[in-house]
Amino acid sequence: MIVVDFRDRTNVVGAKLASPCGWSPFEGWEVVRPREHYHDGERIVEAGEFVGRSSGRVVRPEYAFGESADPMTSAE
Repeated sequence: MIVVDFRDRTNVVGAKLASPCGWSPFEGWEVVRPREHYHDGERIVEAGEFVGRSSGRVVRPEYAFGESADPMTSAE
């Protein structure tokens, strides 16, 4: 679930985004951003900042490892 205040609008500033490139094709556009995000009843984003705990895992397609689908079971 997300919490949104449609009256609170901000402009996109590429240098302030959490992106390594430092720019955005939407630079200067007025946008509405979610204020809070909830996952399974737990707040994970507050005021645009991640405040939750890490609960995911890395999932890669089987072809990403070459011959073996899982590097942990490789016979090498």
